[in-house]
Amino acid sequence: MKLLRRSAAKERRVVATYGLAPGDWEKLFVAQGGKCWICRRYKAKAVDHDHSCCSGKTSCGRCVRGLLCGTCNGILGRWRDAVEVLLRAVEYLRDPPARRILGLPPLENGAL
Repeated sequence: MKLLRRSAAKERRVVATYGLAPGDWEKLFVAQGGKCWICRRYKAKAVDHDHSCCSGKTSCGRCVRGLLCGTCNGILGRWRDAVEVLLRAVEYLRDPPARRILGLPPLENGAL
């Protein structure tokens, strides 16, 4: 009974906060296998939405992007969803500038 009340309370909060229809959070959670869409390592708990549409902590529902873990949601928030910054981070990891600048050899374990 307690679990049902907690589940119903969560549903009401998600509907009110993120503009999702009843059952939508569960659909996303199941479709994502219960995992964060980005890292796929941790449990998806945070509803991520596009802050260019709804800038606060609430959403209209149309700008919900998916479910993320707290860490991945925080990373997107910290970089203000700046795709160009995130792409630069990927490039940095794939081709570290120190390798070129300092003429470092490839790593022994084949990484990078």
